[in-house]
Amino acid sequence: MGATILFLDESCQQPFPNVRRTWAPAGSRPEMRYRQGDRLKLNLRSAVSSDGALFFDIHEESIDGMRVLWFLEQLLEEVEGGLMVIWDNGRIHRSVDVKTFLWEHRKRLETRRFPPYTPGAGPRRTSGERPQVSAVGELVPEDGG
Repeated sequence: MGATILFLDESCQQPFPNVRRTWAPAGSRPEMRYRQGDRLKLNLRSAVSSDGALFFDIHEESIDGMRVLWFLEQLLEEVEGGLMVIWDNGRIHRSVDVKTFLWEHRKRLETRRFPPYTPGAGPRRTSGERPQVSAVGELVPEDGG
């Protein structure tokens, strides 16, 4: 096919911390106060090629099949030639609208899915080791960085 290979994924970011350690008394649940209507979130979608080209989209609306279509259309406009998109097995990638779009653009656009579970592809640890966690509750890379 002689296509550009793009790895595509989506993510949602919110301004709330992933609290793991708190100053709450032992055995009691910590209180996090916020107003229900003020939940800001940003949905991110990006695709990166093997040579480092980055394509992305940021918006406040939830990601659905129509947003996936819009992003695929943008990729087809930006990248010359064929495209091979490698993505996860998310429900939005399997919607009827997305399948129809892929069929209509099958001469230029092909997709592959990552397997849903790949044992051994993550960090290598022996069964007795635990990952290191920093003081704020974030995982510390294996190289100590």
